[in-house]
Amino acid sequence: MPGYAAAYYDRALSYGAKGDTERAIADFNEAIKLDPKNAQAFYNRGIAYRIKGDAERASADFGEALKLDPKFALAFYQRGNAAYEKRDVDRAIADFSEAVRFNPNFDLAFYQRGLAHRDKRDFDRAISDFSQAIRLDGKNASTFEDRGVAYRMKGDLEHAIADFDQAVRLAPGSSAAFNGRGTALGMRGDSDRAIQDFDMAIKLDPKDAVALNNRGFAYRNKGETDRAIADFDAAIKLNGGYMGALYNRANTYFDKRDFDRAIKDFDAAIKLDANFVAAYNARGVAHDNKNEYDQAIVDFSQAIRLDPKDARAFNNRGFAYRNRGDYDRAIADYSKALAINPNYALALYNRGIAYYDKRDVERSTRDMNQAIKINPNFATAVHDRGIANYDRQDYDRTVTAADSLLKAKPTYAVSLNGHDSAYENRREGDRIIQDVNAPIRNNQYNAFAYSPDTFPLAAPEPEPAPAPVAEATPVPEVAPAAAPVAEIVPLPQPSPVKHKPVQRLPIGKRLSLR
Repeated sequence: MPGYAAAYYDRALSYGAKGDTERAIADFNEAIKLDPKNAQAFYNRGIAYRIKGDAERASADFGEALKLDPKFALAFYQRGNAAYEKRDVDRAIADFSEAVRFNPNFDLAFYQRGLAHRDKRDFDRAISDFSQAIRLDGKNASTFEDRGVAYRMKGDLEHAIADFDQAVRLAPGSSAAFNGRGTALGMRGDSDRAIQDFDMAIKLDPKDAVALNNRGFAYRNKGETDRAIADFDAAIKLNGGYMGALYNRANTYFDKRDFDRAIKDFDAAIKLDANFVAAYNARGVAHDNKNEYDQAIVDFSQAIRLDPKDARAFNNRGFAYRNRGDYDRAIADYSKALAINPNYALALYNRGIAYYDKRDVERSTRDMNQAIKINPNFATAVHDRGIANYDRQDYDRTVTAADSLLKAKPTYAVSLNGHDSAYENRREGDRIIQDVNAPIRNNQYNAFAYSPDTFPLAAPEPEPAPAPVAEATPVPEVAPAAAPVAEIVPLPQPSPVKHKPVQRLPIGKRLSLR
């Protein structure tokens, strides 16, 4: 009976307005029994299920509404939201696309589709959708914030900062806007301005764990490790399951050479996410620094199992094998890293050192040459190539290598001493004395420069000073602090679409709870 159906429908709307979803659903059930062709009843019951967190039933009701009214843009939009909440991003995009097809002025559908495209890392489409939403509603600060995040994830920091500036102007009380701008400023290297924005975000919302984490990261970038740890502590106190803050605090303990605490925090992060590749990699580096090479190899191997394309993990495992004296396995891992990334200068350098350890000077020199070609400012590689050339009795190239390094690092006493060994074998005594004076000026305690063995021209062929292995030991790379995921700083969560209270409308009107 249509009259009774309308009464149940109206009462359901009233219950919904009071937040009583159970009674609202019960009345929508009755309305649908009496009038099974009422698309609005299915739609609004779907809204009630979605508010309850029952995405499956919500999707089903929106689907029923669309069977009855195939051009019902709001039903497509809400079904897209339900799919998005279930992380079915492709289905969400399809529904949002239908919503804007039937309602080209539907700003929220463009906005939500932008979020979905951004989640897929399709930043150009995300930016296009956010821009259309802004054209339709230029006063929504959240849209500027989220377009700013898309620009930032794309690496376009200037456009990102401009969007966050506008978000701050539109919503000066939004901690998320200051947090977003601070993140972009930090990525641009402007740590002081980033900290100012994080300060404001925290002032506006003292329980904003993300802003505390991000400010801690900015302090870490400035080298203020104690302040960084204090902020990470505060973030973790607010959210004990904040994996990014645990990971960032671990890396800061690593910076302080407090490897035990670093490992403890990496343990906690991995407990929260057993597939956290960067944490395995970083924990492996910490174990390596404690000379716990077997445990380091276990961690690097797990990182490789989780991500077989992680060149850094192969490089680092190779480093651990080399420290354990297993040069063949080290070379094999460096080679795998280079197969993934042929321009990985550090892996070339490390492989060159491993070849040097095996006294394969030709291959060592070849790898050093390639590493320097990729990164001409790789001072340690220039120096160690000079050592390899010295071992080959190629004294002219040893001098050239030392000259290149001293141009980049004029106070590098080790290279000045390397000069002398080559000059000695070229019988250029005056230049030996000239070069020995320089490292003494740079470091009056340089025992190698004072050593009388430097001077006699008739001395037997000397070893390079200092010993090549001592200077050839690089620090393995540690993965940058997590941002989902990467991003350097963890990104703020996208603001959810807020639903307006249910309104009592005449029968036959479509009700949006957005």
